[in-house]
Amino acid sequence: MTKKKPEHVRYLYTRNRLTGFMIGKSIILSVSVIAILVLSTVFAAIPAIPRASAQQKVPGADWEWVWYDGHGTNYSPQTQITKDNAQLLELKWLYPFPLANLQGSSGLTSGACAGRRFIGNVPTCPPPSPVGQGFVTMPLIVNGLVYVADQFGDVVAFSLDTGKEIWRSVRESKLPPNLPPGASPKHIHTMNYLNGKLHVPANIQGWGDVVILDPLTGKEVLRIGDIQKEVPGTRYPESDRYAMAIEYAPSLYKKGNVLIVPVTPLDFISRSFVGGYDASTGKLLWRWYVNPPAPDCKWEPKQANDARKGNIDPALAVGDWGTRCDMNGAGGPWGNTAVDEDKGIAYLGTTDPYFTGNATFRPGPTLYTNSIVALDAMTGELKWYYQWTPHSLGPNEELKEGTLLIKGATVKGEKKDLVVQTGRGIGVPLVLDADTGKLIYSYDRWEMKATGANPKKVPDTCENMGNECDMKRPWYQYPKTKDFEPHFRGNGGPVAYDPKTNAIFFYNQRQVDRYALVSTDIVPVPPYFPKGDYNVNDPALRAQYPAIAELVAMDLNTGEVKWKKESTKGEWAPARAGPVVTGGMVCGGASDGIVRCMDVATGKDIWTRSVGTAIQLPPTFGATTDGKMRMVQIFGGSGTGGGFPGGLMVFGLPDKLPEPQVITKEIIKEVPKEVVKEVIKEVPKEVIKEVTKTVTVETISPVSYAAIGIGVVLVVVAGVLFSRRKKV
Repeated sequence: MTKKKPEHVRYLYTRNRLTGFMIGKSIILSVSVIAILVLSTVFAAIPAIPRASAQQKVPGADWEWVWYDGHGTNYSPQTQITKDNAQLLELKWLYPFPLANLQGSSGLTSGACAGRRFIGNVPTCPPPSPVGQGFVTMPLIVNGLVYVADQFGDVVAFSLDTGKEIWRSVRESKLPPNLPPGASPKHIHTMNYLNGKLHVPANIQGWGDVVILDPLTGKEVLRIGDIQKEVPGTRYPESDRYAMAIEYAPSLYKKGNVLIVPVTPLDFISRSFVGGYDASTGKLLWRWYVNPPAPDCKWEPKQANDARKGNIDPALAVGDWGTRCDMNGAGGPWGNTAVDEDKGIAYLGTTDPYFTGNATFRPGPTLYTNSIVALDAMTGELKWYYQWTPHSLGPNEELKEGTLLIKGATVKGEKKDLVVQTGRGIGVPLVLDADTGKLIYSYDRWEMKATGANPKKVPDTCENMGNECDMKRPWYQYPKTKDFEPHFRGNGGPVAYDPKTNAIFFYNQRQVDRYALVSTDIVPVPPYFPKGDYNVNDPALRAQYPAIAELVAMDLNTGEVKWKKESTKGEWAPARAGPVVTGGMVCGGASDGIVRCMDVATGKDIWTRSVGTAIQLPPTFGATTDGKMRMVQIFGGSGTGGGFPGGLMVFGLPDKLPEPQVITKEIIKEVPKEVVKEVIKEVPKEVIKEVTKTVTVETISPVSYAAIGIGVVLVVVAGVLFSRRKKV
């Protein structure tokens, strides 16, 4: 039996054990604190894990949309290649595109005048010709890879660093080897990088498709197919298979995950529309139609009252399109769609109605052709429209190629959201209030001057005529049937915006045409009603009015021209080309085969380079995997004269920038009447050149901060415990 200790002995024993325990615990805590502090010092010496690669940290590293972003600004915020060093740009690599196999899908041909009948002046029709040479899409640049697509949707990925081909994705076209008379093989103009995937328009089975590819492998992950098949209100559903096209890539409304697909039958009797699709599944969500259904032209209830939402008097739209929509159509969107993520609105332009230039079977304004429209991105509901040319009577009066959304521009001293629409004709580009559709500025492509909110009215074609147009006039310069007076207009591609100078930039080519009239009394097998080669070959007329091209800078605050750069001989006609703005420069190429980068403030040339053949598109800018900016220029391709395949040229700054050179010159100056020789030594000023260097900054890891904090707490706790032990 253990003898029980007295109470005071037990107390002392317990207290001594507790004290010993506390001393041991304090020692352990102190050692732990020291260890943690040592480890914290080690951690602090280790750089924090970078949040992104060098390529991702560079401003403007990726060019994901055809016109740079979802607004279509054609503006890159990159800061490496600027007007201060662009003269040092050098060729980094070149990739020549191979000659297309003219017996394959790229060799599909069509007769230029198949099935046409003309009244009066009969144009000369060229023979069928191949349409598939080269690539005509803007190169996209994402994560150090360059993507281009050929005429029929085959996509190639290159390393931006080396030019090495990474992968090639080939579409399996099921089109017949010879298309029906008047039909045309459809090529593509653009692709976009959306939701981390490449979205490529294609024409695999004749109905129109959007193919979605993995950007690292080129493998197809989703296909939205047969987009134009079984469209309600289409008069000739089976024959439409070869008459319709998706040539421009879809845009994306990110908040709603909606792909917005522009669908056009080009110049045929088919129904045009814009479609909204679930971006994850490809399911059709909505359609908005440009023209009413066949055969009786009566709008569906959803769009029956939309005429009141624009600049045309709804009373003039009563009986619009007449009653023969089996003889009418086209007018579809042919360009990019700009999307406002904040407001959930999509903006786009539409084109000519069919019959083009002959309105015998389509009285009325022919809504919503030749218009700028604003649609609800989630539902397709029309918000507003502005019809630039009602009751179109002239061919090629189209709002196509590019729609630009500008957020927060300064207009007459106030901040406004703007929509800028390019096209072919008088008064474009058009600058409108994005909220109301009200016209703010315009530009006369023939007279080559800014025209504010009052563009020139052209009764012969109804350009800018609004409600003053004769909505029942059957054709251009009626009642003439031949020997038409020339039509003066212009042409040009997409518009670029510079947020730093509050200005827009665009090319313009002045043109003159003499038209022929397509008869509607004998109609070929539908729906192949080609609009006709209206431009009669008239060398004397073109000699009398030589082509003039220009690059224009317009101030958005005033609507006036800031500067312009002219080509009086027309040697650099812009075709579809548009400029891009970056680094204090405006850059672009044209038909003379020269890439130019000019000072954004003056238009003065900073850097030029000939590529040897015509250029249809501006350059794009993006970063290599190690963060070095490159300028990528595509050249050649179909439509550039001869169908030369062309290729890619990639330019960049030297890996080692040259050091500033100080040169001393000795000038001997003889002074008259004196035997004194004055020697003047010219000492140049010190040249200060800003050189961008990569600086590695040692930063303390977030883990180190946490460890140090815990260490401090433990020190405080140990000190308290030790203090208590002493008191005891």
